[in-house]
Amino acid sequence: MPEVVRYRVSPSLRAAVVGFTGYREYSADPFLRHHVPNITPLLFIGFGVPLRILSATGPPRSASSILQMAPAGGCLTGHGGWEHGIQVDLTPTGAYQLTGIPMHEVTGRCLALEEVWGAWAHWLESGLGALPDWPSRFAFLTTALETRMRSGPVPSPRVVLAAARLQHPSGAVVGDLAAELDWSRQHLTEMAVRQIGHTPRTVIRLARFQRAGKMLSEPAGVSFAHIATLCGYSDQAHFSRDFRTFAGRTPVRVPADQFPYRNCVRLPSR
Repeated sequence: MPEVVRYRVSPSLRAAVVGFTGYREYSADPFLRHHVPNITPLLFIGFGVPLRILSATGPPRSASSILQMAPAGGCLTGHGGWEHGIQVDLTPTGAYQLTGIPMHEVTGRCLALEEVWGAWAHWLESGLGALPDWPSRFAFLTTALETRMRSGPVPSPRVVLAAARLQHPSGAVVGDLAAELDWSRQHLTEMAVRQIGHTPRTVIRLARFQRAGKMLSEPAGVSFAHIATLCGYSDQAHFSRDFRTFAGRTPVRVPADQFPYRNCVRLPSR
């Protein structure tokens, strides 16, 4: 079983970061993970153990740490049997605030962290890897990300509000939301794409897909039709189409050995 340690971040980071998950995993055999699209990118900061990045959008690469915003259909990462690091779960505008990169430039990509932060990414990896335990690593990472936030752009409060409304299970009408924010629909779309990485309509679809995916991974035997209804799909066929678009496969139960970190499913090695 993997070692998993979760940490709820301090108030100073909550505008950009939801939480940290420390992990250490050993396996007798190499294996792959299927990363499905998410409303926000995820940071995986490894302690020197390279990951193999396999994506339809480019040649295979290796990196110790990655910024992941999986394309439609998902992407794969894998390692030879050992992995040790921290996953950073971000808010919808967190990656924009921490990196300063317009989010449409990373949507659908899986980047080595050095492509985003240069030498600072190596400093972060080595600093975390040298520490002896999870509390000291989480404290170090908190201070480091606070520094990045202070030097990064401040997201628009209206984009932050829009993200919350668009993800709500009751849904949102984009035109009505734009009027509430006193923006044109086009301007709302432009700002969302820049600071979140997706159009408002895509945010709604991804939020619905993520709710459905969570229900699929739960042990209770809920039917696909019931999940489709609960998550706001017009019918089961609509649910299946969206699932194929975002996950690259038809809706199936997530395997019992699901990787314990958000939006990752462990797959058999090839």
